[in-house]
Order: sequence, then C-alpha cells, then structure tokens
Amino acid sequence: MYGQPPPFRSGGGGRGGAQPPQQQQIHLNPNFFPNPNLFLLQQNPNFLPHLNPFVQNLNSFAQLQQQFPNSSFPAQLNSDSNNFQTPRPNGNSNSKYPQHVKVQSEMVEKLDKAVMRARADLLASNENVSAWKVSQAALLMVKAESWESLGIQIQQVPSLNRLLATEGKINAFIHCFVAVRRITSLYDLEVAICENEGVERFEELELGPLVRHPLAVHYFSVTSDVTEVCRISTEDMISYLCEFIDSHKKKEVKVDTFLDFISKKQSISGWEKLCVRVQNFGLESVYLNN
Repeated sequence: MYGQPPPFRSGGGGRGGAQPPQQQQIHLNPNFFPNPNLFLLQQNPNFLPHLNPFVQNLNSFAQLQQQFPNSSFPAQLNSDSNNFQTPRPNGNSNSKYPQHVKVQSEMVEKLDKAVMRARADLLASNENVSAWKVSQAALLMVKAESWESLGIQIQQVPSLNRLLATEGKINAFIHCFVAVRRITSLYDLEVAICENEGVERFEELELGPLVRHPLAVHYFSVTSDVTEVCRISTEDMISYLCEFIDSHKKKEVKVDTFLDFISKKQSISGWEKLCVRVQNFGLESVYLNN
C-alpha cells in the first residue's frame, strides 16, 4: 500500500540491489501446531510481523525463513513465551487402567458363578426364578450391598443378562396370549410357550414351575396349593360349555356355576385347581343356544 514501507527489506540498497528471496508457502502438518500465532502470520501476509507481539526479533524471523524455506513444520519462535505444551501421557494412569479392567473382569466372572448358583438353588426349591431374585441372592453370595457399590451393571453379567432376556420374552408372551382369548387355560398357555420357545417342557426354560409364575398366578387365579397344571384345553372347555347349556336351558349362564360343573366332570375338588381363565362367554353361550 502507498505510504507504508515493505515489511522486509534486503541488505542491499538502491534499485539495483538484490531482491529478497520469494517467500515459499510452508506446508503445515495438521497434527503439529506448536504456535498458532505463527500459523496466522503465515496465512495472512498483511498481518505485519512488527504488529505481532509474539515475534520478538524481526531479523531472526527472516533468517529462519531463509534457512528453512522448504520445512514442512512451522518454525517455533520465542519458545519461552509459548505457553502451549503437548500433553504427555501419564504413566501412572496408563498402568492403573489395565489393572482396573482386570479387577472388574474378575468381579464379573465371580458374579456370573454366583448367579448360576443362585438360579440353581431357586430351581431346586421349586420356586419361580426371576432376575430380581437371582441378582439379590448373588449379591449376598459375594457379600455386596448393591450393584452400584460394585460398579457393575446387571447386563454385564452374562448369565444374568440371558435370564433377563428370557424372562422379558416370556412375560410379554403371556400378556399377549391372555389379551386375545376370553376363554383359555393355563395348559394351553404352557403348550403355546413351549412351541414358541422350541422346548418340550416349560421347566426347560429354567424359570421354575409355571404354576409359580407371577403372571400365571395373576391371570389364572392359581392358588399356592396347586403343584401342577391341570391338563384341560380350551376345546375341552367349549365342549363342557355345550353340555352345560343343554342341561341348563332358559337359565342364565354364570361363570362360577359353569366352573363348578367342569370341576365335577374332571373330578377335581374346587374350580380354582382347574387353572382356567374365563373373562366372558356371553357371545359363545348365545351362539350355542341358537
């Protein structure tokens, strides 16, 4: 610009003097920026060196450019004033990290064995097996107050994670099964679960007896004295319903009376042991009457 002296002047004077060497563009290594202010200076030639507070000696700056014209790294000026330092890895933290992983891995293995032992104990006692019961029993075995105190999540323990998946799948299946059937039996539910899971008996799932499952107790009113599933299907119940309507014509069909009728046919003391679920058979009874 007119009226301002050039930023650099060669040693010779006059028009015949030697021209200063053409400044070559320095290629920066994106992984190495020791001085960000120098980067700004090189990318912006109009940013004069004498206006840069980080350049203390203009002559030394010019000499460095002439001495290293093709350097792929930007020259670092005035290292004393440069506060940027490359972080050095902490040897102590690196040595402790593998040790922490090893300790956590050993604890997970210990918990996994405790979970398998707790699950086997519940199965031997003919109780319902749930992830919550097993996890609490496993904590007692390793003498821990909670999973939070161990710094381990339940899903990190392989055997407990598999139990969670199986339990969740069976619970969802039971909810859906009873939601679409007004008349059904626990025996039908057991057959459907076994077919869906590819097993012959419900006990193979290692969730305990089906008559002890909380959802089975809830939906089918299973009492504590029931030890096995009554083998009565939905087709059997419909057949009994036809017989019951024929013998009780022009009478209102009541669920309790109908279940007592089935109990006598099955030679069972009390309809509670039938393990059946009848929400409403109003439409069925009307259809059979017609």
